[in-house]
Amino acid sequence: MSAPVDRSAAVEPVPRPPRGRATATTHVRGSALLLVGRLMSMGLGLVIQLLLVRLLAKEDFGAFAWALSVVTLVQAFVPLGLDRVDSRLMAVADERGDDRSLVGIIVGEALLISGLGTVVFVVVLLWHTHLGPGIAPSQTAANLLVIMVLLAPLGALDALVLATFATFGRSRSVFYRRYLIEPVLRLSAIVMVFAVGGGVYGLTVGYVSAALLGGLLYAWLLVRLLSEIGVLAELRGRIVIPMREMAREGFPLVSSTLIYAATTALPALVLGAVGTALEVAALRAALPLAMLSLAAGSAFAILYLPMVARLWDRNDRHAIRITYWRTSLWVSVSSFPALLLGVAFATPVTVTLLGERYASTSPILVVLTLGFWFQSAAGMSGPLLSVCGRRRYLLWANVGSLVLGGLACALLIPRFGPLGAAVATTITLVGASLLRSSGMHTLPPGFFDRHVSGPFAVMAAATVGCAVFQEWAGLSFIYALLVTTVVSLTAGISPPSRGG
Repeated sequence: MSAPVDRSAAVEPVPRPPRGRATATTHVRGSALLLVGRLMSMGLGLVIQLLLVRLLAKEDFGAFAWALSVVTLVQAFVPLGLDRVDSRLMAVADERGDDRSLVGIIVGEALLISGLGTVVFVVVLLWHTHLGPGIAPSQTAANLLVIMVLLAPLGALDALVLATFATFGRSRSVFYRRYLIEPVLRLSAIVMVFAVGGGVYGLTVGYVSAALLGGLLYAWLLVRLLSEIGVLAELRGRIVIPMREMAREGFPLVSSTLIYAATTALPALVLGAVGTALEVAALRAALPLAMLSLAAGSAFAILYLPMVARLWDRNDRHAIRITYWRTSLWVSVSSFPALLLGVAFATPVTVTLLGERYASTSPILVVLTLGFWFQSAAGMSGPLLSVCGRRRYLLWANVGSLVLGGLACALLIPRFGPLGAAVATTITLVGASLLRSSGMHTLPPGFFDRHVSGPFAVMAAATVGCAVFQEWAGLSFIYALLVTTVVSLTAGISPPSRGG
C-alpha cells in the first residue's frame, strides 16, 4: 500500500499573466490621482488639527500629542520592516503567478502585526502607572497611552491593505479608502465627542473607535479585491508564507521605518521627558503644517515601489532611471507651495491657523518645513536602493541616521526646548536623506541626470526671495496665499516628460 500523498504540497503555482500594471504612464496618472487624494486628506487632517488645538487646553493637547508620538514609534516597529517591502514582494509574486505566496505574504504580515500589537498593549496596560516624571510629561499622557496604543496595530494593518491595493494598481480604491473614508471617520468622531461635551479621554476613545471601524471596512474591501481579481478563486492548495524571504527582505529595514518614525516621535518623547506638556504642544502643533511638504512624496511613493519592483524583475534598467528622475521632479515641484508657506510665510500661517497661543511656534515651523521638504525631494532614493538590492547599505545608513538623531536630541532639546527638538528633527531628516542619496553611486553608470538641477535652483531662489519680501511687507495670511500661488505657478517648472 503506497504512502499518502500531500496533494496540496505537490501542487505547483501555475504561471499566469500578472494582474498588476507597470508602465510609467500608469504610474504618473495613478500617482496624480493619489496626490489629489493626499491633498484632500491633509486638508481634512489640518481641520482635525485645528479643532484639537483650539478646543483642547494646551496642556491636554500636549498630553494627547505625546501619546500619539509613542504610537508612531510602536506602529513603525510592529511590522518588523515588512511594511517597507510587502508591496514589492507581492508584486514579484504576482509577476511570477505565485498566488499561494501572494496570499501568504498578506496573512503572515497580518499575524505578525496582530501578535506584536497585543504584546505591546499588555505591556503598556501593566506598566502605565510607572510612567512618571522623566518618561511622560504628565499622568494624563500615560493614561491616554493605554487607549491610544491600540492605534499602532490598527494603523499597521491599514498600511498592509493599502500596499495590497497599490500592488495591483488600484489607485482609485486607494483614493477612496485612504484619503476620503479614513479622515472623514476621524473627523466625525472628533465632532461627535466635542458635541456631547467630551474631553481628551473621550477624544482618544473616539480616535480608536474610528480606526477600528475603518479597519473592519478595509478588511472587507481587501477580501473583495482578492476575489475580484481571481486570487482566491484560483488559489490551489495551502497558502505558503515565505517566512525566510520576508525576514531576509524586511527585518533589515526595521531601522528604515524607525528612522522615519523617530524623526517625528523621538524629539517629542525626549521633550516630554525633560520638559512639559505645554512644550510638547508647541512642537506638535507645527508638525502637521510642516508635513504638508510630504504630501506629494507619499502619494507618488504608493505606486512607485511596486512598479519599480516589476521593472527590476523584468531587468528594464532604462525605464527605472526614467521613472526615478521623473517622479523625483514631480514630487519636488508639487511640494513647492508647502515650502513657501512653511518657510517664507511661517508667521501669518501659524498665527492664523493655530491662534495667538501658538505664535511662538513659527520658528519651529520654518525649521521643520525645511527638513521635511528636503526629505520629500530625496525620498525616492531609499525605495530604489532597496529594490536594487542595496539593503546592507540602507541598513547602515539608517543606523547612522538614528545615531545622529539621538545625539541631536540629547544635545539640543534640554538646552533649547521645542526649537531644539525641531532642529534635531531636521538634522535627522537631512542626514538620512544625504546618506541614502550618497548610496546611489553604487548604481550602474549613467543613472544620474544633470538636467534636474535647474528646477531646484529656481525653487531655492524663489523661496529666499519670498522670505525677504515677507520680512519687508509683513503680508497677512490671505495675501501670503495669493503670493504663494503666483510664485508657484511661475517658478514651479513642470518636469520634463522624459528622463535624461
